Amino acid sequence: MQVQRARRRSSPRWSGCGCLVAVIGFVLVISIAAVLLLLPVLPGLALRLAGFAPQGSTSQALQNAPASLPPVPVSNPTRPTTVTLNLGPLGTQTIANDPATTLIEIGGDGSPVAVVNVSEAGALDLCRERSTICSSGNNQLRNASIDFRPGAAVIYGELFIREVGFWQPVGLALRLSADQRQMMLAGVDIAGTLYSLPTGALGDQLNEVVNQANRLLREMSLDASSRRYTLDEIRLDETSLTLILR
Repeated sequence: MQVQRARRRSSPRWSGCGCLVAVIGFVLVISIAAVLLLLPVLPGLALRLAGFAPQGSTSQALQNAPASLPPVPVSNPTRPTTVTLNLGPLGTQTIANDPATTLIEIGGDGSPVAVVNVSEAGALDLCRERSTICSSGNNQLRNASIDFRPGAAVIYGELFIREVGFWQPVGLALRLSADQRQMMLAGVDIAGTLYSLPTGALGDQLNEVVNQANRLLREMSLDASSRRYTLDEIRLDETSLTLILR
């Protein structure tokens, strides 16, 4: 995918984007919150002055992400019309099963597994339903998109830099942790170059946004077929995000 895409989010948008996006499209929420924190230090030269160090090609850097894994076998799967997500303090959210974008399978014969597979298009659709950030945009952010990769993802978009009066393409690079249970912020992408996070307050703020999303994932549960499932593993490949719940 091309780098002419990015997206940002601020902490107040957790409720504005909807709790479903915060979980299934959670990389979108992370990116909007984190990129808005970057407004004072864009573009690239200012990034360096703020302590962001270039690390080379984003694509090469993300090659070190955990390798994608084969699909999870689901014994005698059923595909419920809807399922309910429990999101702790954010309440509950009903998700419709749509094999084209958001496929939900529940194991049969007592198999304690539920698999939610969301495509890039599906994640954007979920965000469009709840926020103009992923559709028409606003005066700060436009052209949001997602690029799923093996063990990683990059959120792209264009951020308006008021100080200089132009739109800056920016991306946030995320990678899966070694245990496949949470996401980590790998850095900031500008024109294909990955910048590492600075030490200090700004780097701490960016990582805290990711930590909030990961806490939400740990607290999430799914109700289907008279059973409750909790997150066991996250998988990312070139086309989709998969949540495995047991």
